[in-house]
Amino acid sequence: MTFAVSLIIALAQPGETRAEFVALFMARELRYGGPHNQETLYRYRLFVPERKEGVKYPLIVWLHGWGESARDNVHQLRWLDSLIFHPPWRRGDYPFFLLAVQCPRDDGAWFHADKSHAPPEMIDVAMAAADDCLREFPIDQERITVAGLSSGGSGCWELGMRYADRLAGVAPLAAGGIDDSRVARLINVPVWAFHSARDSSTTIAGVRRSVAALRDAGGRAHLTEIDSVEHDCWTPAFGDYDLLEWLLAQHRGQNALAPGAISFRGHLRLALRGWSAWQLAVAVLVPLALATAVWTAARGRPQNVGATSTADAKSPDRQG
Repeated sequence: MTFAVSLIIALAQPGETRAEFVALFMARELRYGGPHNQETLYRYRLFVPERKEGVKYPLIVWLHGWGESARDNVHQLRWLDSLIFHPPWRRGDYPFFLLAVQCPRDDGAWFHADKSHAPPEMIDVAMAAADDCLREFPIDQERITVAGLSSGGSGCWELGMRYADRLAGVAPLAAGGIDDSRVARLINVPVWAFHSARDSSTTIAGVRRSVAALRDAGGRAHLTEIDSVEHDCWTPAFGDYDLLEWLLAQHRGQNALAPGAISFRGHLRLALRGWSAWQLAVAVLVPLALATAVWTAARGRPQNVGATSTADAKSPDRQG
């Protein structure tokens, strides 16, 4: 019974404050102008793990969605507190670096089809920031991966094609397709894409075509289709398919770890999909209460029913 009460209390508790989560990430700045532009100041966030002497750690480059574009150097961290960094946030639980660059609100695209666009493209800014971190921190250059959602997922495809020789893995989430004429650049980089099969925001046809084209070119690409109408395929990607573990297991130039099947956690979440916290609590409470009642009743039953006790045998009423 105590467990059930504790479960209800835990479900009812509010989450940690946003400021506490943001504080996990180092605020950094980068001046970058690209080959033909005047240098511009860009801000980004970097998660730095607890480190051991002489050990190098993998780096995940995170590309946010359109809605997180801003100039506050905070909004690009949205989703990460539920996808990757679960409270309570103990730095030692996350043995990797994570870089999160932010696209400015007035130019929120990661790249532009129109190459006459004057400012540097944010794809190149993100890799310049990665180089900035490589110069200062013990990052394993053979274990750099990129993941992103929605417009950031499309950015993953583009970043992968431009910097294929530097990446160990690419995970585009809810992204559109890419220019198939350039897809062969990714044949040596494992790609695990996710998409909701009935996503009305970004249809799945484009990513299906791109994954098929990459496979036909000899690449290692896999598409996991989530049975959902939601644009959000990233929550099940990390929660049900252990995408984080896949990213961390990739190593450039070595045989890639194959994309995993749905995990036990994923099966459990699918079984409970649509349940509210209170429904879940009741589902635990009722069987537990019944089991407690049965156990209490069993303990209260008289033992050795029908046997004559010593006291009864000596009672004057039972003699002669």
